[in-house]
Amino acid sequence: MGTMTHLVWRQLIKEKARTFTTILAMAVAATLTVATLIGINSARHSMYQDNIQNTGGLQFVLSKVNQETALAIQKKADISESVRYQQQGQISFADQVPNQPDSPLLMLPKPALQRLIQPILLEGRLPQNEQEVMLAQDLISDVYAVGKTVAAQRNGQRVVLKIVGSYRGYAGLMARDGAVTTDHFDGTKNYAVAAAFGNYGNFYAKLKKLTAQYHVGSDQQRVNELALKRAGESRDVKVRAMFVLLVIVVLSVIGLVSLALIYTSINLSVQAQTQRYGLLRSIGATPRQIRQSVYLQ
Repeated sequence: MGTMTHLVWRQLIKEKARTFTTILAMAVAATLTVATLIGINSARHSMYQDNIQNTGGLQFVLSKVNQETALAIQKKADISESVRYQQQGQISFADQVPNQPDSPLLMLPKPALQRLIQPILLEGRLPQNEQEVMLAQDLISDVYAVGKTVAAQRNGQRVVLKIVGSYRGYAGLMARDGAVTTDHFDGTKNYAVAAAFGNYGNFYAKLKKLTAQYHVGSDQQRVNELALKRAGESRDVKVRAMFVLLVIVVLSVIGLVSLALIYTSINLSVQAQTQRYGLLRSIGATPRQIRQSVYLQ
């Protein structure tokens, strides 16, 4: 151990209170930084969990794919959860509601109903068989209310369905103008997969890779954007930049306060030792050695 290092250690031990204050300031800075990062991450995850419940824990839907593609997507290693459903026809309201376009008739098996529709159930109940249907809230009217019937085209055949409920069309992943029934899959076309990645980090990059692999267009995708925004995953660069800026500002404040404490402690120590540094210079210590002793402290 060099002479200057030995002297520094003696000085630090001698001024225990000041040394302790400096170490405490460093510990507080590190603790606040870690606590802030953990708190921000925890808050993001909590808000994500609250919003993802509206879509049954599922993050996105890829629609208008064939049966083979739907099954392949469900088997992907990075897909943690998924359900399938199928568009099996159309419902036309034009005879009773002028200028109302046809709505897709979606067949959801019971597991898909529980995951995708139950969280956004607005009125009534889930359909229990192929003769019952739920309508998106915008389709409910005096003519087409819960308890009444509506005509539909299912797989080329005309059917009459009883309206048993409605769902919030703007809250989940389902079509905002859709009609939902339950039955069994038929044929190999018009499937949809609602799924979630095991980790929502880099969500849009993973979704882009997945859709490119299976040639799924942007018009075939629906995403729970609100939940992902809460988690810090957003298509909008400005939103991500604002979040990063917020983190930087918080950490900067912590850093500046901590540095001020550390600087004050060391500065007081240096000022208190001015006479000692003069004595060291008088016995041959170089300016470089004096600086080293300050840096070591």
